[in-house]
Parts: sequence; C-alpha cells; structure tokens
Amino acid sequence: MNNFLSKQKDFHFVFDFLQLIQVLLRVQILKFYQYFYLQKKLDKTGKMSNNSLMEHNNVCAFEHYLTSQEFKIAYKIEEALQEINIALNLNPKFAEAYTLRGELYEKMKLYDQALDDVNFSISINNNNAESYYQRATICYRKKQFDQALQDCTIMYDLNQKDKEILYYNQAIEKDYNCYFAFMCRVLYYKDNKMYDYALRDLNQAIQINNNYKLGYQNRGRLYKKIGDYQKALSDYNLEIQFNPKDVITYCNRGSLYQHIGDSQQALSDYNSVIQLDPKDAITYYDRCIFYQNIGDNQQALNDYNSAIQIDQNFVVFWFCKGVVLTFLQDNVLTHKLKQFIDVIQCYDKVLSITINPITFR
Repeated sequence: MNNFLSKQKDFHFVFDFLQLIQVLLRVQILKFYQYFYLQKKLDKTGKMSNNSLMEHNNVCAFEHYLTSQEFKIAYKIEEALQEINIALNLNPKFAEAYTLRGELYEKMKLYDQALDDVNFSISINNNNAESYYQRATICYRKKQFDQALQDCTIMYDLNQKDKEILYYNQAIEKDYNCYFAFMCRVLYYKDNKMYDYALRDLNQAIQINNNYKLGYQNRGRLYKKIGDYQKALSDYNLEIQFNPKDVITYCNRGSLYQHIGDSQQALSDYNSVIQLDPKDAITYYDRCIFYQNIGDNQQALNDYNSAIQIDQNFVVFWFCKGVVLTFLQDNVLTHKLKQFIDVIQCYDKVLSITINPITFR
C-alpha cells in the first residue's frame, strides 16, 4: 500500500512536469508530419505522386485529421471522433490519427479502446513522442504506473527539437511544392519565436494551396501575434468569406476586435459563434470572458449558467462562475449569504470534477 501511494505521489509530480514538457513538445496539428512520412510519399524523382488514388486518400485523410484537431481544441469530442474515423477509413495506416483517436477515447474515459489505438499507432511508428505521451496518460488513468513511467522516459528521449527542422528542410529540398512540409516548418518557427521565418513559410504554403481553410486562419493568428492587426483582420475576413459558418474564425476575429478595443464588433462575433452552435457549451466561453472584461458580471453569470446547463461537467465554467459570483455587487445581506454559498458550491463542483492534476474536463 505504501509503495502504491509513493508511486501515486511520484506520478502527480511526473504529470505536472509532463505538462511543461508538452509545451516544449507541441506536437500541434502538423508537427507529426515528419520527414520519414513525407519521404514515403515521394517517388524516385523526388516528386509527389499526386495522380495515385492512395495519394489522394492520404491527403483527404490528412484534411479530416486537421478538422478533428480543430473540434478537439473546441471541446467537440463527438465531432472530432467522427472526423478521425473518416481519416482512418481513408488511410488505415495513419499512425498519428490512431494516436489522436486514442486521446479522444481517453477523454471519453474509454481507456481500453484508447490503449488499443495508441498501441497500434506505436506499432506503425515508434518514433512519435506524442504517442508515448498519450499512452503514459492512459496508463496513469488505469493505475499502470510502471508502464506510464517507462513511456514518459521514451517520450522525453524522443523530444529532440534540434533534429526536427532537418526533416522539414530535407522534405522541402526534395519537393519545393510540398505544402505539408512548409506548414510543419511554420509551426516549428512559431514555437521558437522566429516569426519572420514562420510568416515567410506560411505565405509560401498559401501560395501552393490557397484553398486550404486553415492557411488564412493560421496566418491571421500570426499577424496578430506580431502586432499587424489590419492584416490579421483581413485574413480572418477572407476566411469567413470562404467558410461563413466557421466558428473558430469568428472566435479569432472577435478576440482581435476585443484586443484593438472594438467592443461592439467583438460582441457581434461572439454572438455569431453562439448562434452557429448554440448547443455546445464552449461557444459561450469567449462571450463570458468578454462580459467580465467590460465589467458586466451579471451577463457573464447568465452565460456561465447557460453553458453549465449544456455541460454540467465542464470544470472551467464552474470555476469561472465562482469567480464572477465573488465580484457581484449586492448590498442585501441575505443575497450576500446566498452568493457566498453559491461560490462554495461552485468550487466544490470544481474539486469533484478534477480528480487528478491533468483532468481538464
């Protein structure tokens, strides 16, 4: 028993540390697309085999993978699962897609299915640090601490960012029109705060494929990051023209409007987000924060309550509701007492949901 408690204590530390490692790892959207995978898609002349059915299926699978990532980031787990299943039907040997589906199953607490997927992913590609991170997480949930610790060690050893850029450079040397390699390198440069290089590659990627929906969205984020707000706004507007029902772009544009002080336009975009997807709790989040920032705590509270009605286990909303209740102004003593009780109930709910240090929802 003492040995078990000791390991459990160690793993609380390990997973706190892993959260820091994950920031460095940042296997975001395209990072998994390393050179060994790109190389398989090149023929002997070093050109992409665009005419083959397999090539077409791989590209389509990749698009669905990216869409699944978007849904995951937006906490739309069921939609993310549908997209990743389509990706795997198109490309049954897509290792990173199995890892993502394993992560989705883990969020749904389907740990056995999650473990099967991640194990299969590792059997296809045993050099992807993200797969070992996900398997460590799943093993931790299942209290298989020895295996989790072993995977943590492997993950750490695989995280060699200095070699990462070489993969992308070599892929681009073989095929200068390799869109995915440019996008991988964009994310590498962004992680290392080399924004001029990231922007250069992003422009090249958009030139290669100007119909790809994430290109303008990512460039808009990058322009905002470097303070070129007008160009960021232009890219968001362009993306909304292409995809008028894209919730994420409305969130991004609303955030930009809020940042530059255009509260009316920001609120309009946040309203659009909720109108487009009123049954998803996460769509209320940006408007809640907006109302808090302008001091309208009552409207923020109304939105938090609406979100909680949709998803009662979304820990962030319970925590934020407790914060808002703390700052609500009410001089009536009985109201103050009820408010205080409500705050305690909110934080009790937070504690009941967050059983361990890496539970986010």
